[in-house]
Amino acid sequence: MCSVTRISEVFREGKIVFNYPFKVCYLANGTDKSKVLISVPKRSFKKAVQRNRIKRVIREALRLAEFQEFYSKGLDICIIYIGKELPLFNKVSVKIKNVLEKIHIHSQENSDSAISGIN
Repeated sequence: MCSVTRISEVFREGKIVFNYPFKVCYLANGTDKSKVLISVPKRSFKKAVQRNRIKRVIREALRLAEFQEFYSKGLDICIIYIGKELPLFNKVSVKIKNVLEKIHIHSQENSDSAISGIN
């Protein structure tokens, strides 16, 4: 995700899911492709090497967590790492799977309530 206006829209209007060490904001984008933004704050990790490593670990966990099924849902997802220590891959992969499950449950509830509101 690259558009500054879209990123601010996701943070302003999107749903938020917490699962330490992640804060995830997501919003439907109206297309059939999902986009992901991964952010690691410079305040917590001063060295770019550490921030880039964390982003690589998160991307790999997303890839292995079968993000493909979310790819066609049309969601803009912003993942923010809020932890203070360098994460291990095993912990990150478990947490990413949990976050994706929560997003899946929330998006189903929202679509169900939208459908029942129409009837």
